[in-house]
Amino acid sequence: MKVGILILFCNSEKEIIEYEMAKLFNVKSDSEICFINNGSKDNTLKALKVIRDDAKIDISILDIKKNKGINAAVKAGARYLFSRTDIDYIVYMRPNMLSYFKALKTQIKLGTDLFKNRKKSRILRDIFSIDEILSFKKHIVL
Repeated sequence: MKVGILILFCNSEKEIIEYEMAKLFNVKSDSEICFINNGSKDNTLKALKVIRDDAKIDISILDIKKNKGINAAVKAGARYLFSRTDIDYIVYMRPNMLSYFKALKTQIKLGTDLFKNRKKSRILRDIFSIDEILSFKKHIVL
């Protein structure tokens, strides 16, 4: 099961350095990771590029020039990941949730469990499946 992980950043240069995020991405993973720079005015984009270049996994960066809010950034990231690869579902999180690698593993496990038991439970607010995004595509203003 292929997982897309969106990580949203907005003026997060300090958090990136503080949490030593580069270390989190030096392990192999089957996940597609996409950093979304949501209108940062500091050096967040530069810090994200350094992480991407040093990482042992493939990381994409989506740079949104003007902050459009979390929902718009997640939608843009979901469209981007869906257009690039064949994934089963997408998990998104903010950088402060990555302070411990365990948070990322927990999000992926939660998403996998929910995806497998879709008929038994409702999808949480923080997790979007590709099927749901496609079925609501008509309602999304692009």
